[in-house]
Amino acid sequence: MARSIALLLALVVLGACAPATEGLPEVSPAEIPDLEARMADTPESVPLLVRLGVAYRTAERPDDAVRVLERAADLEPGNPAAAAHLGLAYEAAGQPTEARRVYEAYREVGTSAETLRWMQGRIPLVRRQEMTLEARAALEREVEMADQPIDGSAVAVLPFIYEGADPQYAPLGRALSEMIVTDLAQVDRVTVLERLRIQALLDELALAEEERVDPATAARSGRLLGAGRVVQGRLQGDDVLMSVLAGLVSSDAADELSTWSEEDRLEAIFEMQNRLTLGLFESMGVELTAAERDRIMEQPTRSLEALLAFGQGLEAEDRGDFQAAAAFYRQAAELDPEFEEVQERAEDAQVTAEAEGELPGDALEDQLLGETVGERASLDDLETMIPDPMVRDAVAESQGQEGIGRRTLLEIILVRP
Repeated sequence: MARSIALLLALVVLGACAPATEGLPEVSPAEIPDLEARMADTPESVPLLVRLGVAYRTAERPDDAVRVLERAADLEPGNPAAAAHLGLAYEAAGQPTEARRVYEAYREVGTSAETLRWMQGRIPLVRRQEMTLEARAALEREVEMADQPIDGSAVAVLPFIYEGADPQYAPLGRALSEMIVTDLAQVDRVTVLERLRIQALLDELALAEEERVDPATAARSGRLLGAGRVVQGRLQGDDVLMSVLAGLVSSDAADELSTWSEEDRLEAIFEMQNRLTLGLFESMGVELTAAERDRIMEQPTRSLEALLAFGQGLEAEDRGDFQAAAAFYRQAAELDPEFEEVQERAEDAQVTAEAEGELPGDALEDQLLGETVGERASLDDLETMIPDPMVRDAVAESQGQEGIGRRTLLEIILVRP
């Protein structure tokens, strides 16, 4: 019992003195031959599999990385290093859907809260990759998709375009369209496409602003997205008067167009948005219940400044700048503390911004410590090196002639036998 306690104390002291990743070498493709040779002796060593997988990915061999990291994750499903690097390997291999599945599955099997947070931040990044690939595939199949049926209940809301002279009001375009998306989603008889998917298609089409407000372009976008109807719009005005023109376009026929126009004081933009949304439901033939109408008439904020900051956050997020998006969302929350939606968006954007950086410590430990400097000695071997406290010589220990110090213990653990 005494030796077990001493062993435990020695390991605890060592762990407190030496962080897992401090001063340890990074993975290099040059290690691959040695790592592959060592795999023959220890084919089920998870740390070794992880390090080899990272070396493959660093060497731009993502398929090989996926192969060995899948084995590591199968051996230890909750291992943070195996799961994190497997997800990154799938991303490098151009398989964002598989990467997302790894990150989502870690919620059930994961052992590290730190790595789970990192994976939650990676999910929006791989979703962007998924949506980009879907948009490209749709463009490649555009001709054959022309004859395929379209979901009539699905609606795509394109970002509204600001055509006024004062650029500070440009973010109102995205803010207004997102508010319409939120209102449409209050009714379960309407399927609203997510903004990320729409933005991915717009990025692939690389349309000029005048093309984006063309009903023919809206109809084409709807067919590519599989949406029966498309909402598009434009804003004009300044700090005194603002006008909004919105249209509902059928994806089957661009000339089947319903339009609404509103003009009012800039501060009345919230009421204009409500009226536009009600007009959309009426044109779609959707009869609202009293409860649905009440929810739609509610506004998440009445602060024009908060709405502008919200729009800036959406713009930043759509261009992939999550750090800036988080800052704008926080600004909106400060301007209107009751604007609850932006607080959640700020946290999500911040988590994603952090996930674009380095891996968390738990996911790095096996990658770096692993077996880069040799197999770890067994606990039995280590225990034989710890003196029995009943027969210890205090004089010899004080002169460094008995017992083990930190250096010796490090050698026992890290140096290959």
